[in-house]
Amino acid sequence: MIFRKSNTIIEEYVNKVAGFSLVCFFTWFSCKWKEMKMKENKVDCYKCKFYYVTWDRNFPKGCKAFQFKGRTLPSLEVKKASGQECLRYIPK
Repeated sequence: MIFRKSNTIIEEYVNKVAGFSLVCFFTWFSCKWKEMKMKENKVDCYKCKFYYVTWDRNFPKGCKAFQFKGRTLPSLEVKKASGQECLRYIPK
């Protein structure tokens, strides 16, 4: 009986530790997920030295580095065309 009692105490402890570890893992994973999302969106045209607003209603956003205007953010156009983040991004 004593052996059985200690075994259940050990099982309870292991379950608590496993549950705690699972919580820690999900906390860590959510932090990493946020970091990945931040890295994914690191190019913010509004904070870029080369971004400007044009007077053209059809193409209101422009990039002086790549010398083009468009309807969407220049960084999205660059990502769509080249498959990688904008390499000309310089914070103001």
